[in-house]
Amino acid sequence: MPRRRIPDFKTDEEAAEWWDTHDLTDYEDELEPVDNVTFGPLRIVVSLRFACEEFKPLRLMAAAKGIDVETLLHTWIAERVRQEQADQTVAAAPPPAE
Repeated sequence: MPRRRIPDFKTDEEAAEWWDTHDLTDYEDELEPVDNVTFGPLRIVVSLRFACEEFKPLRLMAAAKGIDVETLLHTWIAERVRQEQADQTVAAAPPPAE
C-alpha cells in the first residue's frame, strides 16, 4: 500500500474540507511537534442592557462615525480605562521634592 501524504493546501477552507474526510491517525508519521503555539488575544464577551431611549442615541452617534455601536462603546471604554489608569498613576506618585 503506498504511503499517504498530507497535501499542500492553498486555503484554510481547503484544508478543513480535506480533513473532514480524512483521519489524522493515518498521517501521524508526517506530523511534527510544535513548541510554541500562539493564539490571538483572548476576548471576553460582555452583555450590556440598555433601555431603548438610551440605545437610540448610541446608534445615531455610531452611524455618524461610520462604525457599529459595539465599536463605539469599546472605544469609549478603552479610552476611559486608560484615563483612569493615568489618573491612578498620578495620584500614587510621590509629591515633588522641595
